[in-house]
Amino acid sequence: MVTSGFDIVFLLNRKFLSEVSGALFYNNFLTINGEKDFSNSLTSDQLNEVPVSLRNFLKMKYRLKPLFEPFIDFKDNNNIQISAKLRLYLWIMDGLEIKFDTSLQIQAPVAVNRFNRKLEIIFNETVIQEFNITYTYSSSEIISLQLHSIIQESLENYFKNSANLFDIELPSIKVKLPLTDDIEENKVPVNIMAIKTLNSSTMAVAVNLFNYMGGNTDGLSNFARNCNVGLAISKRAMTKTYDFFWEKTNWGKHFFKAGSFSIKAVNKVLEIGTEIISFVESTLTKALSLGFVEAEIEYISSNFEYTVDAFCKTKPAFDIQTGNRVRIFNLGLDLFIRLKLLVTVDHIIKIDTSGHIPDKCTPWDDDIVVEKKRKTVKIFDIAVPIKNLKINDCVGTITINETEKNLQCVIEKLDVELGNYIDSDCVFFKLAKYIQDKIVDSIEKKVVESLPPIVLSPTIFDFKIKKINWNLKVEGRKLDINNGEAIVGAYLYFEELQKTVWPVPKYIVNVNNEEIHRIGCDSILDTYENHQKGFYLLDKALSSRNNDGCKKCLPNFHKK
Repeated sequence: MVTSGFDIVFLLNRKFLSEVSGALFYNNFLTINGEKDFSNSLTSDQLNEVPVSLRNFLKMKYRLKPLFEPFIDFKDNNNIQISAKLRLYLWIMDGLEIKFDTSLQIQAPVAVNRFNRKLEIIFNETVIQEFNITYTYSSSEIISLQLHSIIQESLENYFKNSANLFDIELPSIKVKLPLTDDIEENKVPVNIMAIKTLNSSTMAVAVNLFNYMGGNTDGLSNFARNCNVGLAISKRAMTKTYDFFWEKTNWGKHFFKAGSFSIKAVNKVLEIGTEIISFVESTLTKALSLGFVEAEIEYISSNFEYTVDAFCKTKPAFDIQTGNRVRIFNLGLDLFIRLKLLVTVDHIIKIDTSGHIPDKCTPWDDDIVVEKKRKTVKIFDIAVPIKNLKINDCVGTITINETEKNLQCVIEKLDVELGNYIDSDCVFFKLAKYIQDKIVDSIEKKVVESLPPIVLSPTIFDFKIKKINWNLKVEGRKLDINNGEAIVGAYLYFEELQKTVWPVPKYIVNVNNEEIHRIGCDSILDTYENHQKGFYLLDKALSSRNNDGCKKCLPNFHKK
């Protein structure tokens, strides 16, 4: 079994880390601004020798920002490695700008936070494994060493300062189940039991619920490929979660649903039926009025209105079977179903000016409409109370709820002989048998839609990156039921990073300084990613706000 004795096992792979690194990049991760005042390293006598007007030349400002998203890999001993290419900007001599390309490689441990019991990347224990500055001009060794040490010290301070970091919680399992009150006694006890680096692209995280202590770390393996997150959950964990949910839920075991539906086959039957009714009524009216008055009925539509009021009397049990089929039994209900059939017709009164002469024998339009009314007629109104209904033939499937981000068993089919509970003299039984069956099937479907899902897990795809206000979407890719456990492959992504744009916008506006650049302009690299806005047309870019052309790449439109 891939859960290896644990309740839940997560697999995180490089594709997911790529999604994370993209979110970090577009939210200014590893962007550092600083300043170095060299006058602080001079003695007072040395400083006095520098004219006051030149002391600004002793100050150096710098900025470090990534050129593209960093690469993240899993390493042995539960560490991650981040490799990044960055650009270093220096402003010296009171305004002179110099640029360098740099490379950075760091390693940070992944561990369980002992206070909130969540898996986190511990950035304040970051080790800088490699930091290089590519010098594009001839510089003295002393200058190179000083600059290198200044920037490396700034990097070290950046990782030590938690205010600068994006704390990543992987995974964040919510302890509150859906449809339960948010109080301490309703929270699911969750413990991360083990972390294991399987290879450079995959890490396994083992979790137990309800203070269960079992599991074998050595048995953890890569069980989900072609997805960026995998999950396996044991039947034991699903059963315990459902038992806990049933005891703690606030929905009261009662549900109510009302609505309407139509059935094409019924429409067709009633349409034919109203033609017969129209003929009979027309003939009768003609006979009473010596042929000068005609009445017609034109069928418009039929509609079923229903209400389903139900109360769960017993907690249903379930048995997970192969092929993602779940047999649900011991489902006891009190049901009250009400069903109305409403038919809408146009009732038309005409005067036939030709009297008893057949219309086909008159060369003129001899029918004058004197009254036309649309009426809705109630064909039947059935109330079906069913007490202590036991449903044993009930089937469901396990699905990923993409809103709650958890596993749920959704009931798909149940078999209830509603006809046994309808009075035998009801108009319902005057309809054809296959029409009766269609109506019953429709009502059973509405009952199934009304049943709440069986909650099988806490929220388990709720990954969080603090300070990033992007919602992480979950898309279920595959789900297998095998050996009494559910194995899920999912794709987690930030919607903001999934937008494929064609054709590519050719103009980029730095919204911070309202400057427009052509897409290939080197100045684009100097702007923060979250300050960039794309435009297809230069005219629209120029007319938006107070934008101005770049002096280098759009000199003809540079006005400021």
